[in-house]
Amino acid sequence: MTITPPSCTPVFVACGISGGKIWETGWEAVRLGIAVYVVSFAFVYNPALLAKGTALEIILAFVTAAVGSVLVAAAIRGFAGQILPWWSRGLALIGGLLLIGPTTFWATIAGLGIGFSGFIYQRFSQQKVNV
Repeated sequence: MTITPPSCTPVFVACGISGGKIWETGWEAVRLGIAVYVVSFAFVYNPALLAKGTALEIILAFVTAAVGSVLVAAAIRGFAGQILPWWSRGLALIGGLLLIGPTTFWATIAGLGIGFSGFIYQRFSQQKVNV
């Protein structure tokens, strides 16, 4: 990947334009692109993402991997419509990784339940996070 330090050419270009610091910008690029790293493992664990399987398996694999990627990205960024507390970020990360892994019924149910439980609790409790 070209966004990881120390050989991050796009980061060097962005820093030249913006005047930002190299390492801080590089790690921010890694945090923004973390889903790219995680999704590559999804192809290893789930051959249906490579269109190997029935139409239902392929669709289910695509949907769960997409939702899992969004959950992982939200956990890493710490934001999903609002700032997420640490425990909600942890739940989103665990749920996202379960969804990206092999698509089984129980892994999908557990990933959805764990991944969205923090968001649901925070939404209905009207808990505000101070920055």
